Amino acid sequence: MQPVPMELTTFNSLSDERLDYACMEPTFMKIRAKSPAVKNEAIAQLSRGQRALCMFRILYDHSSKSAEEYYGWLSYLLDQPGYWSSVLEGLQFFEDAPFTAHSLRIIAGYIRTNPDEFIVFR
Repeated sequence: MQPVPMELTTFNSLSDERLDYACMEPTFMKIRAKSPAVKNEAIAQLSRGQRALCMFRILYDHSSKSAEEYYGWLSYLLDQPGYWSSVLEGLQFFEDAPFTAHSLRIIAGYIRTNPDEFIVFR
């Protein structure tokens, strides 16, 4: 994906969250409500940093509103080939504290051993 065109004044005025979203909005427009094949193709075209940000935004934006959505989206990401590893790669790319990646692995392990307890999108 090409970098997003943006005026410097806009860049400087955006909150961190809005800046993240503005950088990924073209990709989100390509993948929203599309098949897994289309999503995988679009994500594969991203640079390593873009892919890391994209996967973080997918997880955060969909799962930050409630515990149910959090567990539901973790279940969904675990179920989609390549998505979970991309989330973990994103954490490594941004040099997130090992605690976060470790916590996600523990949660994922619990979900894998207790799948009926969580929402699973199929």
